Amino acid sequence: MELVIVNGASNISKQVIRQLTAGGAYNRVRLLDFTPFRKPVYDFQREMAALGITVDKRMCRSSDKLDLDLEGAEHVLYFTH
Repeated sequence: MELVIVNGASNISKQVIRQLTAGGAYNRVRLLDFTPFRKPVYDFQREMAALGITVDKRMCRSSDKLDLDLEGAEHVLYFTH
């Protein structure tokens, strides 16, 4: 099952993702953020991949893009900054 995280590249949100995926309910994370292509996020992506969890990073900087990136999402968690 997939979990969609909006503003998911922060340290706090990554820790929550770790906790939510630890139970095995989610094997895929769609991470939407302004800056998903930074080294710490790549490191997190590798960490999750080692656990069998796919992280799909997407840059999201507008409401139109957010609307597209949320398409088909059933479980969404939104972090404010």
